[in-house]
Formats: sequence, C-alpha cells, structure tokens
Amino acid sequence: MPARLSREIDAAASPYDGIVVIGGSNDLWKGDESAIWDSLCELYKRVQASSSSAILGMVTLPPFEPAVFDWLSFTGIGQLTETTRLAVNERVREEAGRCPNAFLVDLDALCGTEESCMERPDGLHFTSRGYHRLGEEVASTLQAAHSTRAPDTDLRS
Repeated sequence: MPARLSREIDAAASPYDGIVVIGGSNDLWKGDESAIWDSLCELYKRVQASSSSAILGMVTLPPFEPAVFDWLSFTGIGQLTETTRLAVNERVREEAGRCPNAFLVDLDALCGTEESCMERPDGLHFTSRGYHRLGEEVASTLQAAHSTRAPDTDLRS
C-alpha cells in the first residue's frame, strides 16, 4: 500500500487537501498487529510529508465475519483476526487523537451501532451502497474536522 499511495501522491497535479487511509483488513488473518501498524504509520507519514496543510483521515477497521471463518473455526483464526483488529483500531484511535492535522473515522464504532452501515455480503468487502455510506461518514467527519481547524490551516476551496 505505501508504494501505491506514493505513486498517487506523486502523480497528482497539485497537492491533496486531505487523504483518507484505511488499511490492514487483508492482513488481519496473519495476526501481526505490529506489521499492520508499521504499514499504517508509513502511510500516515507519507501523507503528512506530501503537504504541510493536508489533513489525514485515519479509519478504524470495521468488524467482519468472512464466511470462510465458519469452516475454519477450529483453527482459532476468527479470534486471532478479531484480537488483531481491535488492537490495531486502538492504536489508530490513539494516533488520531495525538495528530493535529488528522481526523478519525471510527468504522468500528459506526458498524457497532448501525447494522447495515457497510453492507458486506461476504463479511469483508463493501457493496456500492456500503461504499456510499462510508463516503458519507468520511465527508461528515471531514467537515467536522475542517470546522475546528484554525483559519490559517483551512482547506483550499
């Protein structure tokens, strides 16, 4: 993911005003919280290095239950994945709270209160309606973050 993000940032005609980072879902099954966190930190640093005024959206990982876990339950992979997801999410929340040019989109909390918020028929990947709901949440949270920023750090129109 860091290489792909770098290519996108470098190819942009002008600096981004904000970048939203969600990542780690595909690696949760490995149970390596540190590797996921290191990758996210690399992404966060790349965003912050791209522009001093860019606002960074940090997104927690929503709960998921891929159907494959049903027949792999004897391996403990479901519990390993969930434990790793919760640990990564806690680190994302802490980092978002410390970072002055960042905002948190807490999909974990949102999905805990809104049953159909993400519409993931396979338990992991969003449907187009799920992505639309994700976009609404990002826009709402970004607007709230933007309204609390000092005037000299306002996003460009």
